[in-house]
Amino acid sequence: MSVQGDQSSGVAIMGVVRNGGQALRATLASVEALRGRLSESHVIIVTNDNDDGTDEVLDAYAERAPLVQILRIDGANKTHRHRVDRIAHARNTALDAVFDLVPRPAFTLVIDMDGPNETLPIKALLDCLNESDRDWAGLFANQADGYYDLYALRHPEWCPDDCWKHVRANMLNPRRLFDWWHFKKKFVYDRQYAIPTGHDWIEVHSAFGGLGLYRTASLENLRYGTRDADGRRICEHVDLHRQIREKGGRLFIAPSLLNAAPLEHLGPGSGRPFPPDITQKGA
Repeated sequence: MSVQGDQSSGVAIMGVVRNGGQALRATLASVEALRGRLSESHVIIVTNDNDDGTDEVLDAYAERAPLVQILRIDGANKTHRHRVDRIAHARNTALDAVFDLVPRPAFTLVIDMDGPNETLPIKALLDCLNESDRDWAGLFANQADGYYDLYALRHPEWCPDDCWKHVRANMLNPRRLFDWWHFKKKFVYDRQYAIPTGHDWIEVHSAFGGLGLYRTASLENLRYGTRDADGRRICEHVDLHRQIREKGGRLFIAPSLLNAAPLEHLGPGSGRPFPPDITQKGA
């Protein structure tokens, strides 16, 4: 598929944001730089309960850029008290809007708009859009300072389950309260590896890192959810990706899709070299 000049079904760029601050302006500029390389694209942004000028920034963007939808779900802070439930609701609202587009876009690019994507990896995204030799349903970002998004990550060797579950479980012992940083380093920071951009794709059960590129067909009739089979709260991406894999879709971190790791998510131990003994086994 040729991205420039022959992309009849296009790309939907889907984002959610609340109180996006200065990062939002840069992200929107980067989105428009990407759209300048696409023959057809549509932007859908879901937002709610802003109090920092985000609404005005989004309105101005929609006025100057074509094919932009700003969907407001104000009041979500009250109806969805937990942040991950609120984000899942916003992402599902955006996903519904993607499937209302005619014609349906061939690809859907899901991005966070509050920091990681102030500079989108445009060339790498175009290369992925043109990738026809590999079987993939979703591709996810990498970060030079270390893959930060352990909450969304599932890989049978690297991060088989919820890393924060292990941090919390160890902290239930009152004698270990002083060891908070020790367990956070062990279960989170020490696994935030720096993956070389030239590394081959890494097959995963789930990932995100602030950016995911999907074949839109792989998302059909799916919803973001925030509970596992036992009713425990989980990252919304983990549930969506479980459903994709159940339909036979394959998911990968594409190391060339380089965006930025928010510094507040990194810590001592982040950025260690990616271990050569982590394999694709079981992915």
